[in-house]
Amino acid sequence: MEGGGGAVSDYAMSVENKWRNTKFLLTQLIPGKEACYQPVSMSKSHVECFKILGIGSGDMVERAIEADKVLGLDVPMPSRQERKQMRKQMKRALDGTSDHGDISIVQCEKKQKQTITESDSGEVEYGPLRQVAMA
Repeated sequence: MEGGGGAVSDYAMSVENKWRNTKFLLTQLIPGKEACYQPVSMSKSHVECFKILGIGSGDMVERAIEADKVLGLDVPMPSRQERKQMRKQMKRALDGTSDHGDISIVQCEKKQKQTITESDSGEVEYGPLRQVAMA
């Protein structure tokens, strides 16, 4: 399998093909009952795939490292727990609360603007937040 998979990977790297497309082609060429099929289908980069397939020629591995850098595959993916934590932080940021559940500055400003009202005579009346700040 080394010859066919290596040739496909070599050509795919030379044209900077997306990794998912290259992996799809490799899994189409490798019979499903081969021992390397599942690890190749789960691989995340050219270098990882080459290790699985046993392709170890120096030039090919160097090009795989370069292709992974160009395609951004050399950066480790965050774990499931880290992604979940990042989503929570983003949601809190959009909602306007901090990590501790406190009201953010944006929400305080919104509440303060709501408490400042203008009466019919044109005078500005301040709500309880402004009066406490003045005292």
